[in-house]
Amino acid sequence: MIVIVGGGIAGAFTALALARAGASPILIERAGVAREASVRNPGGLNPLHGAGIPGPMQAFALESFRLNIDPWDELRTRSGINFHGRTVSRIHVVLDDKDRASLEPMKAIQDATPGFGARWLDRPELIAIEPRITPTALGALRVEGNARVDAQAYTRAVTAAAVSLGAKVVVDEVTGLESRGARVSGVVLGSGTIRCDGV
Repeated sequence: MIVIVGGGIAGAFTALALARAGASPILIERAGVAREASVRNPGGLNPLHGAGIPGPMQAFALESFRLNIDPWDELRTRSGINFHGRTVSRIHVVLDDKDRASLEPMKAIQDATPGFGARWLDRPELIAIEPRITPTALGALRVEGNARVDAQAYTRAVTAAAVSLGAKVVVDEVTGLESRGARVSGVVLGSGTIRCDGV
């Protein structure tokens, strides 16, 4: 028996992976699934944006993106939950030449990555998309290929898919661990102890 502590998106995907492999994991969350930090983010899946990109995090970020996107059909089917998964574009507004220069590396990496892309928008194109834009905007870089989900619904869908494959969810607070030698042998909850082979 494997116990997963934390019912956010990481715990939900861990439960799903273990359930797909034939295990029957128990997912423990003190407040209930999809009620804490994972559901407070905007649900953006932007693998080519952030620290270490371009650089050492790029391959990891793209693989993480793929692992999120690939099971969308399965998650919808198994859970019956609409998590509003969709591809989206992002607009990076250019206020001056310095902004444009700082966005050149982003454009290059987007254009070089299959499934992604970017193009410059002049001011009239930008105003057509967003008429309320600041009058000082010169244009923008429109980035394509990112994705977005409703974070709460997505976490619930991944958890429901895991449950459909044999995972169990327990709503309780973990207060401690028991061990035998160097191995965890039990998870202590407010309501009792769950015996396990790993956490």
